[in-house]
Amino acid sequence: MSLLTRYNVASLLLGLSLFGGCKSSDMPPLTGELTLKQTESGRISNLAVRVDTLSDSRCPAGLECFWEGIAFVSATVSNGSAQQRVRLYLNSQSPRTRQDSAGVTLSSQTYKVILKGVAPYPARTYNPDQQAVINVTKL
Repeated sequence: MSLLTRYNVASLLLGLSLFGGCKSSDMPPLTGELTLKQTESGRISNLAVRVDTLSDSRCPAGLECFWEGIAFVSATVSNGSAQQRVRLYLNSQSPRTRQDSAGVTLSSQTYKVILKGVAPYPARTYNPDQQAVINVTKL
């Protein structure tokens, strides 16, 4: 066998041994971030995320309020064969609604859905361009 052929065989065997040593648990989990307006949808791999409701009652910038308010998003996460709705809150002080993340199980796979923010921050006038920033991670 020539030196070049031996080198190619050795490289092939090394590559196969390295690739074969990877388990699915060694692979990075599916993670993605979407910025969506109310009624908009986006995709992260095989998941679709739709913002069904976006409500923001946080105290507008530059004003003093007796209540700081909350931002609320209701979203539907689906994978084509199953779907689940999540309710996510920012700034909530109530134990019942203090939840900026939720677990979602679709077709025996679990995901964590996190409301990272609602932007832009409220001003004195209504802004129809508010968007929810949602992060999804496969667990």
